Amino acid sequence: MPLMIHVTKADLLKGQMLTPGWKKAEVQTVYAKPSKDGESVNYWVVFAFLDDPDGRTLEHNFNSKALGISLQNFLAACKGMPLAEFMTAFPKSADIDLESTIGKQLHVKTKNEIFEGRPVNKIEDFASFDKVPF
Repeated sequence: MPLMIHVTKADLLKGQMLTPGWKKAEVQTVYAKPSKDGESVNYWVVFAFLDDPDGRTLEHNFNSKALGISLQNFLAACKGMPLAEFMTAFPKSADIDLESTIGKQLHVKTKNEIFEGRPVNKIEDFASFDKVPF
């Protein structure tokens, strides 16, 4: 009896390194998950690369204990605003609906890292889709 597995080319390419640099992407989905130690929440964003013929995606997370690390760059890029302008307009506090970013197109800057002894793709920065960062 055959044991069928459905697999896409993107699935098979997940472990292959991307060429580092800026890429056009779209927010495909978002979700939240407790961190491994249970002390914080990881907010995950799945990006689909617009120019990738194989339909590859890459996930990035924002941790609830370190939201200032790159969330502001992501939100500014989703709004199509320069970071300084976005931060000037941002109120003292706000509730952000991460699901509202689904479908947003932006540029993501990828890099390669070694994690637990194996190479992985990471996102290190974000920029507006209309304002090319390079």
